[in-house]
Amino acid sequence: MTTNTLSASTPKSLSEHQRLMYLAEEYKRRGYQVSLYPTNEFLPESLHGFSVGLIAEANGELVVGDVRTREHLTLNGAKDLRAIARQVAKIPNSYFDLVKI
Repeated sequence: MTTNTLSASTPKSLSEHQRLMYLAEEYKRRGYQVSLYPTNEFLPESLHGFSVGLIAEANGELVVGDVRTREHLTLNGAKDLRAIARQVAKIPNSYFDLVKI
């Protein structure tokens, strides 16, 4: 598992971070390779510049995941979440896993 450090460009509350760690563990148990707080180096080119909590890959499938509290659900704007979802939908065998806590 590749773990990138939390940065100022990835605002997360403690509860979001803890739930993201749990989500990463769930994917790891299912055989996925997980990268937390991935930088552009680890993201598909179409997602460069977006801030997501994790990417998980296994058997040709890509999961782009994030966790947001109600307060942070629109922190980067609902438009940002829709843009991420649209970009992920364009990538074959991929999906966006948004967890609201």
